[in-house]
Amino acid sequence: RVLRYDAARADLIVTVAVAPDPATVGGNLTYTITVTNAGPSAATNVTLTDTLPAGATFVSTTASQGACNGSGPVTCALATIASGASVTVTVIVTPTQTGTATMTISVSASEIDPNAGNNSATAATTVNDAGTGGGNENSNSAGGNENSNNGGNAITDTDGDGVEDALDNCVDVANPDQADENADGIGDACDDSLPTPAACGLCGSGVVSMSAALMPLLLIHRMGSRRRYVAKHVT
Repeated sequence: RVLRYDAARADLIVTVAVAPDPATVGGNLTYTITVTNAGPSAATNVTLTDTLPAGATFVSTTASQGACNGSGPVTCALATIASGASVTVTVIVTPTQTGTATMTISVSASEIDPNAGNNSATAATTVNDAGTGGGNENSNSAGGNENSNNGGNAITDTDGDGVEDALDNCVDVANPDQADENADGIGDACDDSLPTPAACGLCGSGVVSMSAALMPLLLIHRMGSRRRYVAKHVT
């Protein structure tokens, strides 16, 4: 057996990057594929084959050289890649189901490849439901402040006092201190059972009204007057 060391060799390397990750159903998923020729010879008749993720809808393919055809799998004829040069292929798909979207890419050329182990690559991306992906959104409406997250539960603060409605003891009136003088679970700011400020003075501030404070003295005075009257008029 005779080994020919003068035969052309081209070490093709394929890599892939994907964004966004995680992705959402119905949103575009972009794969950027790079094919590099590590030499030593030029790679001719370079062909890239791209197997799309299951349940994904093909959108588009662009290549920095050559041409691509098909919508699953996608095949790109990249012509000749010089030693040390690279070609970029961009593939865009739209996931239609949740789970893991897996794309597999392979590349070949007419020359002998001394390292065939780097001729293929796989990219796996988590795909979430449209209601659980994406970023945070803050909004302020006329009725109060509302903080929401596309992927979680909405937090509402109707009166804008910094206490969310689920914990606020007075939802419609701002009361950041959450004062509740009679401990009935209803904030003083909207508790109709409490005396009005005119009748109560400093109610709600932790200080009792003047009439309430003098009530015991008034009772003692009346009882003393009653005893003196009995002692004077009853024999």
